[in-house]
Amino acid sequence: MLDEIVGWGTASSVRKKEILAACSRRKSRPDVDGNHE
Repeated sequence: MLDEIVGWGTASSVRKKEILAACSRRKSRPDVDGNHE
């Protein structure tokens, strides 16, 4: 999964951080799973 994200290129570095942050929030707070931002 991480390899695929890195494969997007540096242009998507911001998007990568957003996705990683979202995954972290989902793992630590499953109660926000229904709240797709």
